[in-house]
Amino acid sequence: MQKNKNLTNKLKTFTCAFAFCIFAGGAFATDWPQQIENLNEIFTYFTNQRGGAFASGLVFYQNEQIVAAEDGEVIINLKESQNSCMFDSPLGNSIVTVNSDNLMSVYGNLAQPGDSSRQALKEGDALGESGNSGWHKPDAGLEYQIADCQSKTLINPLILLPAKGDYPHFVLKNLIVVNKNGYSYRLGSTKNIPAGTYSLYFEQTEHQPPFRMAVLLNGKEIENITYNMLKKNGSQLTVDGKSNYYYSTIFPGQNRQLLANVTLNRGKALLVVQSMDLKGNERNFSYSVDVN
Repeated sequence: MQKNKNLTNKLKTFTCAFAFCIFAGGAFATDWPQQIENLNEIFTYFTNQRGGAFASGLVFYQNEQIVAAEDGEVIINLKESQNSCMFDSPLGNSIVTVNSDNLMSVYGNLAQPGDSSRQALKEGDALGESGNSGWHKPDAGLEYQIADCQSKTLINPLILLPAKGDYPHFVLKNLIVVNKNGYSYRLGSTKNIPAGTYSLYFEQTEHQPPFRMAVLLNGKEIENITYNMLKKNGSQLTVDGKSNYYYSTIFPGQNRQLLANVTLNRGKALLVVQSMDLKGNERNFSYSVDVN
């Protein structure tokens, strides 16, 4: 009992110090906390834009009955009226559990506070209904996160949840390169581009983001950004690539999302953009330009 108490105190202290972060391993699996037919019932995907930051979990559509996705010890039972240093955004009524591997599950935006006398949950235990206790859009329901604060990372819950049909094909469109002076060239319609250093972007959408994006220049990989994990970097979350990229770098505005920073030298340039879904299916998009 004393061991469990010490673990709880340690986890609470760590969580407040580092804000909320999520599991990065592959051995942990969980069930759906809310019954859905397909992925169209997800309101916000992991790493989507959300209030000027990366979405750090899944937000479901509508208010539904919520169950525990796995066994765990209840370490935090947060009420709507409480403030906490743990969370990057108010989650309203929330329950946080930790399993035997010190991996956390977060159930936010619940209609009613959890039972404060409840010290443990079994997979499938009822948690009540999702509601509008958190700072969410009207149609949003449960916010579900998974955490391992020891690694200070967040992971896409879709990696750990059972598959729900096919994942939507990622559509890449309207690629542009932008130089340091802000001048842009649209790939596909522009065949001649001055030599120089550019940022390569595509048009961002509200749909499920890619799980991985890689860019090759003349056959050599110059960037590989993954969207299955978020790391805590100072007070902000970052995605991994050749560098740790902050939200403002990935989403600089004007409906753009970063693919890579690229230096184009004079001659022929072949840019290949690769997108990969959760099942490892890869799609390639090629663009050829003359650099002068």
